[in-house]
Amino acid sequence: MPAVLTIGLGIMIGSGIFVFPGLAGGRAGIGAAISFAIAGMVAFIVAICMAELSTAMPRSGGAYYFVSRGLGASWGAVVGLALWIGLIFATGFYLMAFGHYFTDLIVRIGLAADGSRQLPGILAIAGAITLTAVNLVGAEKVGNLQKTIVAVLLVIIAVFLAAGLLRSLGIMGHLPVTRSLPENPLGSVLGATALIFTSYLGFAQIANVSGEVKKPERNLPLALGGSVIAAAVLYVLTMVIITGAFTISELKEMGETAMLQLGQSLFGGAGVMVLTFAGLLATISSANATILSSSRVLYALGKDDMVPGVTTRISGRFAAPWVAILMVGVPVVFLLVLCDLELMAQVASLLHLVMYALICISLAVLRRTNPKYYNPSFKVPFYLPLSGLGALGCFAVVFFMSRTAQIAGTAIIIASIIWFTIYGSGRETRRSRKK
Repeated sequence: MPAVLTIGLGIMIGSGIFVFPGLAGGRAGIGAAISFAIAGMVAFIVAICMAELSTAMPRSGGAYYFVSRGLGASWGAVVGLALWIGLIFATGFYLMAFGHYFTDLIVRIGLAADGSRQLPGILAIAGAITLTAVNLVGAEKVGNLQKTIVAVLLVIIAVFLAAGLLRSLGIMGHLPVTRSLPENPLGSVLGATALIFTSYLGFAQIANVSGEVKKPERNLPLALGGSVIAAAVLYVLTMVIITGAFTISELKEMGETAMLQLGQSLFGGAGVMVLTFAGLLATISSANATILSSSRVLYALGKDDMVPGVTTRISGRFAAPWVAILMVGVPVVFLLVLCDLELMAQVASLLHLVMYALICISLAVLRRTNPKYYNPSFKVPFYLPLSGLGALGCFAVVFFMSRTAQIAGTAIIIASIIWFTIYGSGRETRRSRKK
């Protein structure tokens, strides 16, 4: 079970905890802790719904497979395409965060001038090209480092949060408590919730390996729900500490690298360097994980005739789906040129939230229709109100996103429906034929 847990935590306790504290705190102040708690509750409901579906249908297709069986091939195709594109946006977000951390590092050591606006984007594009190449020739080897990376990050985060908590309580030194709320607390908290939901995307990846989990009736609910709870606790604690150390205006000015300023306050220059290293490690590992996941989603869509079969081509030497990988890496580069960090985060969240809502609805449909093949070893208690609450919670978060993100996300979903109507309509997937 610990190995499965690290799959979700590896993405959730990655870029988000190094990037969002400044962005969310600059919007909502101490209310950002509530934002992370709200997002965590929505994610937890989806996670336990996904746990039941995973024990009933332990397949590598994950969300794409669940929705296909529950709501039909058309919605499954929409989920698959939206998941592929959503992970591309998430990859762009992680890489842009990497660019900001890398820029801060080279500015501090004197290799670049402070205030360079183009450098983060350039470094992010370089990271995208590098990771695409890595996935083409050696993704499995890099994937084996995930457990170590997660362990190192958790240790670093735990040390800094413990120090921050002790100082904010006056037990060890002192950090000035400056917690404040914005002028519109409710709107700011809900707006921050919509911004930071990307932090909770990682748990869905656990479903992709559900077929390999021992004692799934016990370990899948624990891994899915436990990873969300662990992430939520760390995020809420981080926000309580950082909003006690800095004002809203200070956090807004610090932006993506506010955690580095917290490191400076706690441990001086050494704290900054350690958190910079952790931030670079977190953002690049998260980006690598999403490139890997997105390319595998596209590969699965190709196997099911939802996209052209060329996406299933495997390189002979490295056994990698090279076309699918390139169809992730190349769009990421364009996104880094065209979109800012917050827009990429919100579009990634929106597409995943639609997928999560459809997962909750699929659970309710499968429970009500009770097909012969549906025999989960774990069942969600009070499934109807909980699945309904999960779906409504997902759509509610979408409502508070920026208009640009809503338009972009809606356009992608409509394009996915049109694609299925033109290309995939009438094509029965291989999984459907196994009913």
